[in-house]
Amino acid sequence: MSPLGIIGRLVLTLLSIASFAPQIRLIRDRGDLAGISPSYILYNLLIATFLFATALHIVTSMVPDLPPTEYFFDIGQFAVVWVGQLALFYLFLTLPTYTAAQKRRLAASFVSFTAITLAPTIFEAFIPKEDRIWWTAGLAYLLFFLLAPIMQLLGLVALHVQVRETKSRTTLGALSVGGLYAQTLVFTLVGASMVFRVKMLPEYWDGNPSLPPERNTPLAKLWMGIVGWYEMVGWATLDNLIFAFAQGSLWWIARRRSVSGEIGERDPLLEG
Repeated sequence: MSPLGIIGRLVLTLLSIASFAPQIRLIRDRGDLAGISPSYILYNLLIATFLFATALHIVTSMVPDLPPTEYFFDIGQFAVVWVGQLALFYLFLTLPTYTAAQKRRLAASFVSFTAITLAPTIFEAFIPKEDRIWWTAGLAYLLFFLLAPIMQLLGLVALHVQVRETKSRTTLGALSVGGLYAQTLVFTLVGASMVFRVKMLPEYWDGNPSLPPERNTPLAKLWMGIVGWYEMVGWATLDNLIFAFAQGSLWWIARRRSVSGEIGERDPLLEG
């Protein structure tokens, strides 16, 4: 990896960490999560768990010869986002805003999801390479073909539930507008950078050479190339850009409500 690539990855990782600070600080200062939907917190954590698990699966089984530096920064990017979302979930569980029943239900959902995604991926790393072929194939099917589209849809659902929560209130509460703005910028850059982190081999765009020419058409080659791109890096690009879009949409709604006087004067635009 070039020095420029190392610096770029390091900067994005540090910016990702910093982007969670305004929201976490505001919640801690207030001592509650009023104005933040529990489902919004859970869905974003599930998506971050999926991204972390998928990244681990790829570097463990699909590109096991990745240079150590590149491995460290690429896994680190997904890990810090997962920790940031986990910190918000921890605040949800420990602060008294919501009922014990709500907390138990969402905690059970998180534990169950982790048990079928992150836990098997970690276990995969300890299976001898020659013995993991069926495990890897099953995990790849689960992550790429079953969960990946659902996670992208879940990102939009998270936006919907938080928009509904925000519009139902007269104040922004614990929702940090500054944090929303920061994450819009940071995760737009992160999503765009994913396109350049993985070099697609030319063979991905050659289609299936075993097919007769009349079936291995340019359209078939394009489709197989897109599928290969999605499997290697497209999932990360889309999930990060959807998150950036969601945070940007929430920032815009909060900004418009503030300018139009729909929220209380005690909740300044860049609170948090």
